[in-house]
Amino acid sequence: MSDPLFETELHLAGPWRIPAQMLAEQDIGGRTSIHDDATAQKVGFQGGTIEGPTHFSQFVPLGHQLFGDAWFERGCLSAHYQTAALEGEELQARVAPLRPGANSVQGNMQKRDGTPVLSCTLSLGPDHGETELDALMARLRPAGQLVILQELELGMKGAEVERVSMDFDQHMGNLYPFSLNQKLSVITEPCCSSATNTCSNARSWRSAKAGEPRAPGSAPPSATPGARKSSRPNC
Repeated sequence: MSDPLFETELHLAGPWRIPAQMLAEQDIGGRTSIHDDATAQKVGFQGGTIEGPTHFSQFVPLGHQLFGDAWFERGCLSAHYQTAALEGEELQARVAPLRPGANSVQGNMQKRDGTPVLSCTLSLGPDHGETELDALMARLRPAGQLVILQELELGMKGAEVERVSMDFDQHMGNLYPFSLNQKLSVITEPCCSSATNTCSNARSWRSAKAGEPRAPGSAPPSATPGARKSSRPNC
């Protein structure tokens, strides 16, 4: 994206948003996580952190603007997280211009004060080229003693194929204590359907408005504590 009279690159940016923190009541075998205010504060955060995939939906309108409906079918968002975000903080997603003939762009998310939240690539497959995580892995030294992944090996497969279904009102259990409908009611970027002429939610409280700050960890007016975004590549 550029102006023929100038050499300046014009980036595509979404609006400032205030994502919801939906995992405050997460229970991991009787333990809380850094999404809980008290636990997060013990390790140095001001409040419970927002789950990383929550940020993905802010890039969906940008990906659709660049690639059209093909973004929903073959799009890939590859992200490297840099700074945790807390509920009440305003975040903005941005992407670089799409070069003629290219199928990949660089993107990033930042806070109001300029603090980087993540860097990423948005690409259209099947040949995605070098993604953000590909570049990160190439820079990393070989892993030593693994901790979280110590019981896993490259190429491991499950014992059998498992088929999973999820109803819109189905509660997902202690790890993700919410239903899909609860998530959609507070998703950061609602997706409007041309078929039904409706949107996935009415997100009036999450649009960033001057003079209406919300303290980290405080619950949104319309949200039920606990809920995360669908893993689909759209909103």
